[in-house]
Amino acid sequence: LADWSNPPQDRSPFNRILSLMAREAVTSRGGDGRPRAARLLRLTALAAAGLPEDPGTPVHDLLASAWSGDPVLADLLRRTLVLCADHELNASTYAARVAASAGAALPAALLAGLATLSGTRHGGITVRCHGWMDRVEQNGLADLVGDDPPPGFGHPLYPDGDPRAAELLRHCPLDVSWQAIVEKVHAVTGSHPSLDLALAQVERRHRLPGGAALGLFAVGRTAGWIAHIFEQRQTGRLIRPRAAG
Repeated sequence: LADWSNPPQDRSPFNRILSLMAREAVTSRGGDGRPRAARLLRLTALAAAGLPEDPGTPVHDLLASAWSGDPVLADLLRRTLVLCADHELNASTYAARVAASAGAALPAALLAGLATLSGTRHGGITVRCHGWMDRVEQNGLADLVGDDPPPGFGHPLYPDGDPRAAELLRHCPLDVSWQAIVEKVHAVTGSHPSLDLALAQVERRHRLPGGAALGLFAVGRTAGWIAHIFEQRQTGRLIRPRAAG
């Protein structure tokens, strides 16, 4: 994959992915089916890892070897990518499907998904959550004000707890002090950890590069977007909602 021979190391994993997909969207390339989809997914992982060449290993091994020498990390990242892959018609998936319905090429539709994922109310919550966790460790729970849940807590679809977060935290558990903080947040706000907190926990516990949580989210979700894009194309319909007053 010589066209990603010098990935910018001064950018976060997500921003490298964004740059990579923008370049792919404006570069004329043959084919827009499964072979290109497989290549784009591979390039996404390489961009997240910051690797100039493809070692030919599975994506979770590729990321683990690039980010850490911890032998248990690869399996954890595999689980993380699977849990991030799909979540019905969330905002970024819907954006990717809208672009695909309009006839956008595969990288352009993926770019629509990535742009939406970057938002601070979507995948960008992982960055806010990481910052909140840093502040709590420095200042204690004084950061928790009022009844609103902090970043990384609460999900409208899971009032009883995000099963993705529960599964990920089972394999990357919080330490005793953070478990107590989670329980305190729940007692004050009634909110449970979301996937965003679990992703931030993976990044923090394994000392991954800054922004790795959002990078993992993007790599895993790219696989899901590709499936949605192909499914949308099969419908042959343009997504065109009507405004309702």
